[in-house]
Amino acid sequence: MNKMKKDKNNRITLESNIMEVVQTVPGAVEIFAEYGLPCAGCIAASYESLGDIINEFGVDGEEFLKVLNDSLAKGAALEKGGEEAKEQDLENKKK
Repeated sequence: MNKMKKDKNNRITLESNIMEVVQTVPGAVEIFAEYGLPCAGCIAASYESLGDIINEFGVDGEEFLKVLNDSLAKGAALEKGGEEAKEQDLENKKK
């Protein structure tokens, strides 16, 4: 996972870089599109923060961050579940 700027609870913040969010959060491109933010593919995504686009496009930052963080958490849970399933398969094969 990227070393994206997060808060002490490991959550995405308004200071997080757009491109890092897009590369890290499952479904981020779709989430950006739902909020009318064309920033996911923009050249400025490499150096602008979420706070920059929230202000520019008038998006509810709190709601947007919640959706992104929920998606990040779901992706981590799915990834963890996949790893646990692989471990269980290996254990079953040993039996």
